[in-house]
Amino acid sequence: MAWWDIFRRDVTELFTSSKTRGERRQCEFHLKVAEPMREAALGSDEQAWQTYFDELGRAVAALPSSVEARYLRSQASLHWFTSMRPSTPDLTFRELARTWDRDLKHILTNFPDKAPARMSLREAREMRAEYDRICRGIHV
Repeated sequence: MAWWDIFRRDVTELFTSSKTRGERRQCEFHLKVAEPMREAALGSDEQAWQTYFDELGRAVAALPSSVEARYLRSQASLHWFTSMRPSTPDLTFRELARTWDRDLKHILTNFPDKAPARMSLREAREMRAEYDRICRGIHV
């Protein structure tokens, strides 16, 4: 590694452990794999949606603090609940509702005032209202 490479890096990157850098790279990899799947997944094909959702789940598993992965997974969950029209007692319904709830809680708890890049807090709050309406039956 050349000495000029060190100066091009972000200062925080110098104090980050190799384990954390590896987790970030793994999460970025899964997000990059999921990116071309997005359009097909947010259509009407349930298999494409499942593949996209699983890839986003891998990104969250690689880096649990990843807000972008959780936000995209929340959008995918909203699409599934509104487009696929699942039945309420279904096991998949409950599992996805719990995942969606955890993702929204993480986003809205850690970023109550200022949204991170490529994310809208207004949209996250609207997703929370939709979650309450769809999964809990609360009409606000």
